[in-house]
Amino acid sequence: MGECPHLAHLNAHPTEAIRPVLPSLDRSSADTTVPSATGLAAGYDLTWILGAATDQAAREETGRSELTVASKTRTVPSWSDVKARLAQFDRAGLISLLGDLHDLSRDNQAFLNSRLGLGADPLAPYKKTISRWIYPDLWRNQDISVAKAKRAIADYRKAIGLPDGVAELSVFYCEMAAKLAAECGLEDERFFVALVRMFDQALVAVLALADGQRKPMLDRLNAVRSLTEAIGWGVTDAMNELWAEHVNSD
Repeated sequence: MGECPHLAHLNAHPTEAIRPVLPSLDRSSADTTVPSATGLAAGYDLTWILGAATDQAAREETGRSELTVASKTRTVPSWSDVKARLAQFDRAGLISLLGDLHDLSRDNQAFLNSRLGLGADPLAPYKKTISRWIYPDLWRNQDISVAKAKRAIADYRKAIGLPDGVAELSVFYCEMAAKLAAECGLEDERFFVALVRMFDQALVAVLALADGQRKPMLDRLNAVRSLTEAIGWGVTDAMNELWAEHVNSD
């Protein structure tokens, strides 16, 4: 099948914006009276006057910069701002806006379809996303992304979040991840840690369902345990401990 790619290790490289700090001169003990033209003629220090003028200009520039930053911060729209603007829309305007959002991305379409109960299988687009990122087509050089696969479950929670739907997607994630690891001999600790965590979440979600819904999903998770026996890395041992904690003690 070919060599399996490991998960990309993303390292954050934080940067810090360094702003030079202008020195503040303490003139509390000095004579701060600006000399008049007559005083200049009488021999006042011109260097002192130019220095004071430079300090004042710097303070004004700093003040303008701070006001600009504060202004930008205040102009970031909040949900309250959005709600206030939406309240001005009539029914036709709101429908038109939702139509634009619907056409903007497939994620928006999946969200609206799930929230409104449209389509034969509202879980289908979320399963498609999970499968794409956790069980990719390696022959087409598709990469793996645990984060994007897990985000599909989070998106479903936001869209509708039915307990049986969350449980189904969690079990499906475990099935696809275990299948990939078993088929291609994947060796990536972070991938396995994510799989064990999802297995734990899936058990919790399944055991929260009605009795009639539990057994089929528990059987599927038990099959996942068996599939991971060839993986190593302590994955099966970790799953066995979780099974004993959640299922055997139930």
